[in-house]
Amino acid sequence: MLIFVSRTLVLCYYCYAFYCFFFFFFKQKTAYEIYQCDWSSDVCSSDLAFDRAHVKQLLGHTLPIAAALIGLTTISRMSDVPLGKLEGAIIMAVFLAGSILRVMAVYQLGSQAFKFDIVFRDQQTLRQEKLYGWIRHPSYAAMMIVILAYALTTHHWLAGGVGLASAWFGFQYRIHHEEKALLEQFGEEYVGYRDKTGMWFPKMMR
Repeated sequence: MLIFVSRTLVLCYYCYAFYCFFFFFFKQKTAYEIYQCDWSSDVCSSDLAFDRAHVKQLLGHTLPIAAALIGLTTISRMSDVPLGKLEGAIIMAVFLAGSILRVMAVYQLGSQAFKFDIVFRDQQTLRQEKLYGWIRHPSYAAMMIVILAYALTTHHWLAGGVGLASAWFGFQYRIHHEEKALLEQFGEEYVGYRDKTGMWFPKMMR
């Protein structure tokens, strides 16, 4: 069952990577998504088929995460260490917890705010409730939990650690540019929100 889930996930992420490639290179301008883009920044424009900001996001964000997932899955399948029932149950629990949190985070953010480009819709507001009232990037934190499940299947501390570090770098790269854009968009409102919430984990003193 675990092998089936793992292979299914790999297929899903390959499809996701293909979609990202198609999106980055062939996306078309729509009447709803017309934004200005500064080529010196990492805030992408949705009315351009491809630009430097997209390349930087592809290399800094997407590829490290894809490399982590593919690498961890490959090493896991090469491992000869048997997977016990308790270990399998723990890995599945970690995976399901991360997946559920990811879906909840995306749903709570809303379809207008969830996008590949770092852009803002008209009348878009800063989410500060539910999961976003505890941490600023719950969807990325949830994905790190999912990737932790992949790392656990490798039975290799070094490989698992490198995979987690690669994925963390990809998400952290995205977060860095997202937070710059959010600060420019929402100003003092975002500063106040940032001061009372953690990036990856809830703040103990709120």
